[in-house]
Amino acid sequence: MKRTLSRYLKPDHYCAALDDLDFDALFKDGYRLVLIDVDNTLARHGSFQADDYALSVVKQAAAAGLACRIVSNAGPKRIQSFAQTLGIPYIAWAKKPSI
Repeated sequence: MKRTLSRYLKPDHYCAALDDLDFDALFKDGYRLVLIDVDNTLARHGSFQADDYALSVVKQAAAAGLACRIVSNAGPKRIQSFAQTLGIPYIAWAKKPSI
């Protein structure tokens, strides 16, 4: 099971910043979900609340028809607080990249 999951839970795209993603193109290609980390991706390491950048990214993805989920190795208290400011679900202590 672990080997099977790891085959599917690999990034399909890499980019320097989330602003570089073409969310509309991803939707047209059949994607419906964006898994996003918080630390050094949506926000600075240790942030408890989303800033304008994080809000903008999630709004852009939603406008394209994509659902967003936070997947973070951080603890649940902080990630819950962060996710609530964005209004999206989260998984804390995800233990990435080990699954």
